[in-house]
Amino acid sequence: GWVEGKAEGKAEGIVEGKAKGKAEGLLKLLQLKGFTLTAAERERVLQCTDMGALERWIERVLFARDLDEVLGG
Repeated sequence: GWVEGKAEGKAEGIVEGKAKGKAEGLLKLLQLKGFTLTAAERERVLQCTDMGALERWIERVLFARDLDEVLGG
C-alpha cells in the first residue's frame, strides 16, 4: 500500500544519496591523483548507483597508473 511505497521510496533515496556521496568522493580522489576525466567518464561515475562498483573503483585509485585501471573491468 501507500505506506510500503513511501518506505521503499525513502530507502531508495537513502541508497542513491550514499552512492552520490561515494561517487563525489571518488571524483575527488581521481582529481587528487591527477587523472583527467572526460565528461562521459565523469557522468558514468556520478550516475553509478552500484555501491560494489563504487567501492572497487575507490580501492583501485591508490595503485592505479591510469584511469582505465580504476574504471575498467
